[in-house]
Parts: sequence; structure tokens; C-alpha cells
Amino acid sequence: MEPTEETVKRAIERLLEISELYKLVDSYLAGPPSTPFAGRLFDSLGQEEVGTGLHDNFTDEITSNDLVAVSLLDVRFGAEAVHELLVVKSRNAALRQLPVGVDLWAVDDPTVDDLVKAFHRLRALPGVGRTKASKLLARKRPQLAPIVDSLVEKFYGSTDWGHLRLLRSVLAASPSLIRGINDLVRLDDAPRPSTLRTLDIAIWMTRSGARSAKDAQRDVFGTDEPI
Repeated sequence: MEPTEETVKRAIERLLEISELYKLVDSYLAGPPSTPFAGRLFDSLGQEEVGTGLHDNFTDEITSNDLVAVSLLDVRFGAEAVHELLVVKSRNAALRQLPVGVDLWAVDDPTVDDLVKAFHRLRALPGVGRTKASKLLARKRPQLAPIVDSLVEKFYGSTDWGHLRLLRSVLAASPSLIRGINDLVRLDDAPRPSTLRTLDIAIWMTRSGARSAKDAQRDVFGTDEPI
């Protein structure tokens, strides 16, 4: 069965109903050396803080910092893909079509089309699947591109980015869900992750079988049984 707006909305609502979920999210965001998670390094590596946000001097160019940041989420790009991305720079044109600092739920259909095109352009690289492509786009456009992997597919009941447009519609129609997701971040030191990044973290921290996630679940809930 393919996901619908209702099933996507209900999946997020059930996630937000988990007691003390914010503690898992904050544990992740604390990052090294306090915790073993990537924390804010995924967003902040190679960037400088300006005000309450991060400023990237290479917004429309994929750089080595981006590939290192993505590697913190347990994926790596092979030599052929690295050559295309950093030497040939063959995917920067697609990246330049995507707006900066705009939330997924605030963009129009043509923009989503451009995002999907950029996703498939990355997937055409040797050794790059949906997870690597989405993580790289999430690094470059954190407000626009959600991460997809097997955990996310199971969460939404979708394949690849089959939930992307549904997620956009659900968030556009449900400001309370956006507030609920953002409220999961209780650490008061700036900068804050995007709404989509926070949602990605919450899904991973509650569903991952990784030892680090299990340890955090045990610390918060007293058990690492599936949530």
C-alpha cells in the first residue's frame, strides 16, 4: 500500500507522542565529545556561525567538507563519484536550481520537481543510491531535503522519496506538527537544526538498531526494546 497524506501525518503524530523523545534528540545533537553521534557537525562542518544560523560560502557548490560531513552519517562516496562531484563538478548546476533557506512546505511544485531532478542526478553517479543522494542534498539544503533510508521508508511506508510531496502537503497544512517537531530540540545553544533534520534525527534515534542509538534509548527509557 502506498502512503497517503493521512498515513504520513499519523506516522509523525505517533512519533511525537513518544514520552521524553526530546531527550533522544538532544542526546544526538549534543554530539562529540559528550555523545558518539554526529550532532551538529553534519550541518556545521566547514561553515561559520552568523547570528543564530550557519553561513556557507559554497551554497551552490558541493565541496570536500560536504563529503566529510555526509560520511559522519555512515556513508562514503567512491572515487568515481568524488571525481564527478569535486573535480568535474557535474552536479552543481542542478544544485543551483534549488532555493536556499526555504522550507519544503513553502515551495511550489516546480521547485519540488527541481529537487527530485537533483536527487536523481546524484543517484546516477557510480555507487550512489537514495541514501547517499538524500544525505548530500540534506547537507546542502537542510530546510528542503529530508533524508531517506530503510528506516525512513518503513516509517512512512514508502519507497525512495515516495513520501516527499505528501510530507510537504502535511506540514503545509499542519503548523502544529512543525511546532511539535521543532519543540524536540531543547538545547538552547544555537544554531538549531532545520525542522526536517530534527525529524530525521527523531526517526533514526527511535528506530535504529545501532549500538549508540540503543544505548541512548536505554538511558532515556530504561529499555532498548523497539519504540
